[in-house]
Amino acid sequence: HAPAAANADDKAKAAKAKRIAEQFEANARVLTVFDRQGKIVTTVGERAIYEDPVFSPDRTRLAVIKSDLESETSDLWVLDVATGNSTRITSNQTSEQERVRTPVWSPDGSQVAYVALRGGYEGLYRKASNGEGTEELLYQHPGAVRIMILADWSMDGRFLRFSTTDLSGGIL
Repeated sequence: HAPAAANADDKAKAAKAKRIAEQFEANARVLTVFDRQGKIVTTVGERAIYEDPVFSPDRTRLAVIKSDLESETSDLWVLDVATGNSTRITSNQTSEQERVRTPVWSPDGSQVAYVALRGGYEGLYRKASNGEGTEELLYQHPGAVRIMILADWSMDGRFLRFSTTDLSGGIL
């Protein structure tokens, strides 16, 4: 019985690996910066699955959500446009438990704010854009998971603009 179980386990692992490879091939991209005429200026980072890329105020870095299909996680990263070097900002558990989206930069580029799911609740967090220190919870919406969208950080650095959808479908 042991060889049959091991064989079934190997087949399941092989099927998962194939699904991951297919998803990666279908969705992975290299971040590409274009000029206004549509010509490629540069590419940034490695080929990966990215979402929500946002330039820093001085245009030297990109905040981006990067998905890891094998660990089933999505984390916020900051990429240096010139070198492609990357700094991991969040270290989430599986996407079902923790996730992050809609990063915005502080006006001086020293911090990144984002929406994150932590402990079943969505909240607004911020962390130093160099990855140092711990994330700081700025606001947690009362109640269960809702859809929060972080849109902007005011020029004076005092306010974050966001919206949230309540369970009946309205905007708060």
